[in-house]
Amino acid sequence: MKKLALVLSGGGFKGAFQLGALKYLHDHWDLFLTNFAGVEKKTIQPLHFDIISGVSVGSLNGFMLAAGQYGKLTQLWDDVEENGVETIYTSDFIDTQRSQSEEELKFSLSFKTLKKRFPNTTRNILLNLIFNRNRISENLSKDLENFRSIADNTPLRNKLISFSKPDDTRHLINTITNNQCLYKCGFVPLELGIYQSPLHHEFASDIDLCNAILASTSMPIVWEPVPAISTQQQTFNESVDGGIVNVSPLGDVIQEINKQGNEDEYLIVIINCSNGQMEEQPGKGNIVNIALRSLVEISITEIFNNDLKEFLNINSILKSKNLNEIEYDHFDWNTGTTKKKRRKRFRALVIQPDESLGETLLAGPEIIRNRRQAGYQKAMDLINNPDNRNIPPLV
Repeated sequence: MKKLALVLSGGGFKGAFQLGALKYLHDHWDLFLTNFAGVEKKTIQPLHFDIISGVSVGSLNGFMLAAGQYGKLTQLWDDVEENGVETIYTSDFIDTQRSQSEEELKFSLSFKTLKKRFPNTTRNILLNLIFNRNRISENLSKDLENFRSIADNTPLRNKLISFSKPDDTRHLINTITNNQCLYKCGFVPLELGIYQSPLHHEFASDIDLCNAILASTSMPIVWEPVPAISTQQQTFNESVDGGIVNVSPLGDVIQEINKQGNEDEYLIVIINCSNGQMEEQPGKGNIVNIALRSLVEISITEIFNNDLKEFLNINSILKSKNLNEIEYDHFDWNTGTTKKKRRKRFRALVIQPDESLGETLLAGPEIIRNRRQAGYQKAMDLINNPDNRNIPPLV
């Protein structure tokens, strides 16, 4: 039986697209395996991947799949569809109610909120404006030192922790291992600035695994960095979304496959929340939209485009030359030396939307339903229609 690896990109609430695609695979697993993995129906098992790697929302979706919680994953997105963004986060800056019906995020500021977030600045502000304007600047500096995010993702953390067991600190870790799955999620410790993606069994405990997933979904500015994540080797401090440097963790999957030395046995399924194209957004926007547009929509899309494009191009070149791998000279900017580098050919199926799925943090009922349906439809088209399998290519 051909082994399967799953790569899940980032994309906030666009992750509903991934659920839609996974639902089609779940409902038609026998058809998928028969057509793509060369498996006879008598050997077919339920939805299962040997390696799962994800960042941001992909780490959340991937974790629940790796832990055998497909039903609870579906329920989580049902809750998001019904109750909106507050299933995942709360905010005294973002109007979470309007975000369920609007096409862009809206601020919801009040003087009460400003007093809470900027206590020094708002204290005696009228007197300071008249008699001591320098004091306002000093107080604002103090408040900004403590200003770490515009939203609170405690609801998501509580959901993650609910899967663990107080009397078994490695229940989730052992469950993933017993499911014969390798799971990786990507995050970036701000103190290091280097992408990290430990395997599930390398974390010190279930709580640390949950914190890693939380960090992977924590977009800078929107949510606070996660204070500490411990593995069996070290502790990472102040960690955020791995998607800011590596939204498509293909490298994580390829690294694990190379360790096994059996790349010919693998099919890599990549579910991307972006269509790979930048969508124009006229207007200046507010600070939230500017931050999300810069960090998420632009950076993530560009990083993913380069990552996926290189992967598919190398595969296509090797396929056209009927080669399984190629070795070439690569200049290493870090050392200033030229080293030999090797690239191998992998079979991969890319499932991604044809059009933009909209803004990252919007999660109204209609928006989530449309994204789920788009994922389901795209997976169905690729698996059922041979003419569509090469857009993007199955290589």
